[in-house]
Amino acid sequence: MVSGQHKTNNQALFFEDEIALSKDLSLTLAGRADHADSFGNHYSPKAYLTYQASSAVTVKGGVSKAFKAPEAYQLSKEYSVISCGGSCYLGGNPDLQPEKSLNYEFGVELHQQHWNLTAAVFKNDVDSMIIATYDGVANSRQWVNVAKAKTSGLEVQGDVDLNKAFSLSANYTRLKADYTDETGKEVKLENRPKNMAHVSLNWKPMDRLQTSLSAHYTGEQIYQGKTLPAYTRVDLALSGKVNEQLTVRTGVKNLTDVDLEKKSKDFLSFELGRNYYVSATYNF
Repeated sequence: MVSGQHKTNNQALFFEDEIALSKDLSLTLAGRADHADSFGNHYSPKAYLTYQASSAVTVKGGVSKAFKAPEAYQLSKEYSVISCGGSCYLGGNPDLQPEKSLNYEFGVELHQQHWNLTAAVFKNDVDSMIIATYDGVANSRQWVNVAKAKTSGLEVQGDVDLNKAFSLSANYTRLKADYTDETGKEVKLENRPKNMAHVSLNWKPMDRLQTSLSAHYTGEQIYQGKTLPAYTRVDLALSGKVNEQLTVRTGVKNLTDVDLEKKSKDFLSFELGRNYYVSATYNF
């Protein structure tokens, strides 16, 4: 497969080929060639093995390199936007360099008639990661490169049919993310929760009607050296198919009315209070 893209004077070419090494083992080789006017040419290869251990078990793993040029707004001196929850400005930096990373992944998939489970571990070593940090000026932040950054973790997701009408789905991510600062000290990356999870109970009493009650958990995270507390948002959704053309959806988001500002004034993100919605889709 070959594709190209063009954005802000950057071009990229991508290719991928799958090779059957045996009946149950395949190797996927891929590569991406990037050209950026300001940063030259870069090639990012990828190799991925897939082993079908049985009809129910699949094992996957691979290694890849990646290249990411700064966005135009991150490079612009004229760029400035309100940040820090409204208490500072975030500006561009023309001295930014591209991010380069070496990435590893290993995972297992289990598939049964009434349930599925996948788990994967990953590790990313990033050179010149682009982050936003204070630049020594009051109420001012700037995009900068950090020499070395590392992220690693675990991702698990699964679903199970409890009976004909009820099913349960969930996912969980555990993340360790830090970088080495100019003094050689390891510092945690900001706004990256250590734990995140989602669980949803789904009910389908009939083919044309389904509803779900879901909870979204965001764990503790670091911002400006402070630990922001964990929180959970609960949503309720209902979808009904009136006929073959018309589907109506309604629900309540943030059912428990979580207010992040009450939990900590240091949150950059914002959760809208309990709110209701109605939407419809009509297919011609």
